[in-house]
Amino acid sequence: MQKLFPKEELKPKTSMEKVFAIESYNVFDIYTDNDIKCGFLTTFEFDDNTILIDYLGIFKEFHSKGYGSETLKTIINQQKWKGCYLEVEKENINDINTTRRIKFYKNLGAQLLDINYLYPNNYKLLPMDLYYLPINSKYKPSKQVVLSNIKTLFDKIHFDIENIDSIYEKIVN
Repeated sequence: MQKLFPKEELKPKTSMEKVFAIESYNVFDIYTDNDIKCGFLTTFEFDDNTILIDYLGIFKEFHSKGYGSETLKTIINQQKWKGCYLEVEKENINDINTTRRIKFYKNLGAQLLDINYLYPNNYKLLPMDLYYLPINSKYKPSKQVVLSNIKTLFDKIHFDIENIDSIYEKIVN
């Protein structure tokens, strides 16, 4: 994870160990057709039958080979959930990867939510965009449902962040 994500997007190892123990948090390994591990996916399930893709990491040597796409398409095709949330870095024209990632999610049908989302961490607040990808319906959660899910996410996953309640209040206001 340390090689694939900026430190601002990572939880400390001790926190991740606690998060991995949460029943609604899932960790999946991603493999090639030759059974070589090429990445991982972590998800958090909400009570309203939606999920958050917390981390989707494809190892560098397997980039641009379709493994991320196939993983997301597998989630979509399961039709187990109504939809999933995606935390996405703000577009940066100086970083082609941000533009490519946003285009990729939009091509799958993800919609930018009207939420002033802040990714909490112990370094600095990280403004991000929050997208929603409908899976087996045209259901789009109301702003109130989204805010409730963010609160649940903060309480369950970001429990160790100082002032987590004030960060949530900044999102709400």
